Amino acid sequence: WKSLILAFGPIVTSFLLIVAFDVQAALAMGLVVVAFIPLYFWFKRPISVKSVFTESLDKKLFFNVVCILYFIQLLTVIGTLDEIVNVFNNSALPQAVIIACLSFIFGVMTGMGQGYIAIVMPIVALMAPGNIVLVGIAMVYGMAGQMVTPTHLCILVTVEYFKSRLWKTIGKCGVLSLLMILIFSAWTYWRYYL
Repeated sequence: WKSLILAFGPIVTSFLLIVAFDVQAALAMGLVVVAFIPLYFWFKRPISVKSVFTESLDKKLFFNVVCILYFIQLLTVIGTLDEIVNVFNNSALPQAVIIACLSFIFGVMTGMGQGYIAIVMPIVALMAPGNIVLVGIAMVYGMAGQMVTPTHLCILVTVEYFKSRLWKTIGKCGVLSLLMILIFSAWTYWRYYL
């Protein structure tokens, strides 16, 4: 039970602070990290306080964020983003269908969250500023595409580690991704489009 508290405690506490007490996410997570350090020592699981703060500063993550922002700025400066959005806005297809297809395709092509987010989110932001439904559609369909592609590094590592078959693993991920898409689409359509 101690291991469960130490493993899930920070996640549950952060969630409660954010949802129940309306604390900003960054502040909630910072408070939880600081509050749980003494708890680890109390449970006789000492940790390096320095490593708690230094290991969370991932250079690759910062590099990815910088690259995504650079990519978005590049699309904006050369006018490609505005042109794409104009074409989509003048299309006969609903915005939700366009964003769902784009997210799924780029999720399959890139196999990583940063890929489809960097490509699709600027389009969503220009097509419908502040539309959280389109953001949700982009995230869910992009994740589904990411989970059914052999370019997804996590699937490749899992297959290698557990010595499973690639297409059988992708098939199982595909079933769960389809279920996720169906539930999300039904709920979103019922909640926002009826």
